[in-house]
Amino acid sequence: LLNVAPTKAYEAIMFGLSCSTDGSDNRYYFLADDLILQRGNPCEIDDCPPICQTMDITVGLDQDGLLMLSPDDINNNSYDQCSDVTLEITQDTFTCDDIGSNTVVLTVTDEAGNASSCSANVTVVDVTNPTCLVQPINLALDQNGQATITPQMIDAGSADECSDVTLEIDIDNFNCNDIGENEVTLFVTDASGNSSSCRTIVTVEDKTAPICAVSDITVSLDNDGFFTVSPQQIDAGSVDECGDIILSILGNDTFGCDDLATTQEVILLVTDQSGNTSTCSSKVEVIDLDEVCIDPCDNDTTPPTVACPALPITLSLDNNGLASIGIAELGISATDNCPGKIRYEPVDIYMCQCRAKLYYRNCL
Repeated sequence: LLNVAPTKAYEAIMFGLSCSTDGSDNRYYFLADDLILQRGNPCEIDDCPPICQTMDITVGLDQDGLLMLSPDDINNNSYDQCSDVTLEITQDTFTCDDIGSNTVVLTVTDEAGNASSCSANVTVVDVTNPTCLVQPINLALDQNGQATITPQMIDAGSADECSDVTLEIDIDNFNCNDIGENEVTLFVTDASGNSSSCRTIVTVEDKTAPICAVSDITVSLDNDGFFTVSPQQIDAGSVDECGDIILSILGNDTFGCDDLATTQEVILLVTDQSGNTSTCSSKVEVIDLDEVCIDPCDNDTTPPTVACPALPITLSLDNNGLASIGIAELGISATDNCPGKIRYEPVDIYMCQCRAKLYYRNCL
């Protein structure tokens, strides 16, 4: 066939229609007046749909768990041989509920209104790390000096925009060696495997009182008539789960002769390194093995030794012809095995107004 351009305008009658998938036009037209069959211009009568081509993509949600998709994101050079095309898709908004594979249909429409559609797989993924939030806590050791924490105890609301999160910590067991501040890391992982971490302080405290244990004892006064009880003498194995303790006596710890034949209560005070305290009481019986509290003068049968003055004693009478005399004037002295218990009684003397001499009669 010859492609002869008509010399005048003719009404073209479509003779055979064949729109190929590659965009070429194999349509032929019969020109009635010239009886000429010729290959026509494909764009004179455009009733062939455009070519739709897509590509599969993987896209991530933003930090708010949203994704806005445009037709250009899945278009793979769709076209029409005669005109520009417009693109539309069946879904342009995606959320956490769409994580995974989604079928999206692309519709390509040319200026003649012809349209074609094809689909693409849009794989939505969560690529945003979860939010990690922590809080500091105080942790008290138990009576065995041990303590355990869970991730939830330091978590302060960690979350992910698309899913629940799992929580893990790097340290969960503590003992007496950890008393004070300890840095603990919290790890937060979402359902897509994204993770984040943050740190906080766990302050370990010993708030358990030490164990106080005592035994009852019997003590004997020393040579001075006293006895002082030491904490170690009544302690029976007081102990603290976290280490050394300090022992002391609370209240009276010294006893003397007045406490003989009595049972005294002595209080032991136990203090641990964290300042926790406990007390317990011991019964202390006071005895006097050496009899230092017995007074030998209670049954004294030994008379004092008296030193009498030299005789005679001369006194001077007063104007009335009288004179008085006392122990001091007589110069009498006495000693005894029980000092302080000597009693002086008046001596018998002869008084005479006519004589100036007084004779000592009796010094006892």
